[in-house]
Amino acid sequence: MGGLQGLLREMNLDGHVLVASLMYFVVHVVTFNPILVIAAFIVGLMLGVVAEKMGIVGSIIGHTLWLELILVIFPVR
Repeated sequence: MGGLQGLLREMNLDGHVLVASLMYFVVHVVTFNPILVIAAFIVGLMLGVVAEKMGIVGSIIGHTLWLELILVIFPVR
C-alpha cells in the first residue's frame, strides 16, 4: 500500500483508505478542474482498496493506467 495509507494504517486509524483518498483529492484541488478533482477522489478510493488487497504494485499499476487514461486517451483539459 502507499506510504501515507500504510502510515495511517499503522496508527490504527479507522478509515485510513478514506483519509488517504481525501489527501489525494486535496492535492488535485490546485488544478481548479472540478472533473479531475472529483475523479481523483473516486480513483483514490479505488487505488486505496487495490493497495489494501494487492499491495503497492497493484496500486502502481492502477495509477499508471489512470494517468494513461486521463493524459493520453481522454485528456482532461
